[in-house]
Amino acid sequence: MPEPRTNQIVEALEFSRFRFKLIAFLRLPSDIREPAFREVLERTCGGVYPNYLARAERVEKILKSEDTFESEDTLEMNVRVPLSLDHRQGVSPN
Repeated sequence: MPEPRTNQIVEALEFSRFRFKLIAFLRLPSDIREPAFREVLERTCGGVYPNYLARAERVEKILKSEDTFESEDTLEMNVRVPLSLDHRQGVSPN
């Protein structure tokens, strides 16, 4: 799967900000789960709800492609070996 383009990453970040602004505006807890948030949004902001769903769907596709890209190409780079388990000579902590 291809790597997400810069404009897709920007769209995902802007959506995240949009979501948090809506949560703050509606005075909801910042850790509200997505299903509950969508339910509140549908009941209170009917005009915003379809736009939110469309943007959420696009961002979900972007994030899935990014997760696939990371799992295929960069997983090994994200694994750390605790110093106590690394028995190589001259290894210094990061």
